Amino acid sequence: MQNGTNKETVLGLHAIIDQLDLKVPRPTVRSVLVGGIRKTRITDTQILEQYPRAYQPADGIVGQFRFALKYEPLDLGVYKAAFCTIDRMDIERWVQSEPNGIFARRAWYLYELLTSTTLDVAALTSGPYVDLLDKDLHIVGPATRVRRQRVFDNLLGNRDYCPMIRRTEKLTADFNILTDLSQL
Repeated sequence: MQNGTNKETVLGLHAIIDQLDLKVPRPTVRSVLVGGIRKTRITDTQILEQYPRAYQPADGIVGQFRFALKYEPLDLGVYKAAFCTIDRMDIERWVQSEPNGIFARRAWYLYELLTSTTLDVAALTSGPYVDLLDKDLHIVGPATRVRRQRVFDNLLGNRDYCPMIRRTEKLTADFNILTDLSQL
């Protein structure tokens, strides 16, 4: 979606919300495509991530999912609403076209976790495992091996209750202090 005054193109989860007209709270992190360089602007209410044109995702909802899974903190509410709205064949085709792709496997796992629906995709039998959550963006829990998608589920909870804690510089510094104190 373009904003005529700033010539910004919304990306990732905000684009998915707009494209699917989802009735969900908007994530704090908002990604936009702009001319210029990559930068982050933080306000009291939002984190604006600005990306140069080279980050433009492929057309369609799958391109936005891939972008969100690669660059944005995970928002389970948006993913669940989106997965309940789109045709499951879109996710199946994506996974079948790149079964070993990190972001396709994450989307595949999230789809099955959040919708309780198994996609018509054969389980992976080889290849490395990937973390579901990016440790640089989230506080993560102990990893549970999920063989079907070869994903380490490192969520802090389960499909019924799962707090999501975005990693910030302050939180990381505070956590490091606590870790250091616990080792005394």
